[in-house]
Amino acid sequence: MNRSPDIVLKPIGVVRSPIKEVADDCWGGVAATVALDPPLFGPESTQGLDQFSHVEVIFLLNKIPAEKRGKRRAASARTHRLAEHGHLRAAL
Repeated sequence: MNRSPDIVLKPIGVVRSPIKEVADDCWGGVAATVALDPPLFGPESTQGLDQFSHVEVIFLLNKIPAEKRGKRRAASARTHRLAEHGHLRAAL
C-alpha cells in the first residue's frame, strides 16, 4: 500500500473554555471562545461572521493523554444526534 504524505497542521488560534479537566465528550452546552492568532488575522477577518448561524471549527484535542488515544469511531453519538436534528451539515 502506498503511504500518503504526512499532513502538517499549523495552528491559527486556540479554543478557550471553562473546562479544566480533560474528559471525553463533556462539551455539551459548554460555551467556548475561538481566539485567532493576531499576527495572522486582524479584526477585519471576522467581519460579517455574525450573519451566519454556524461556524465549523477543525480542532486537535492536544491534551488527551497518549494512552487514551487510539482508533476510535469517527463521530460521537452527540454528532449523530446533531445530524439527525439538522444541526450538522458537514459530511462526516
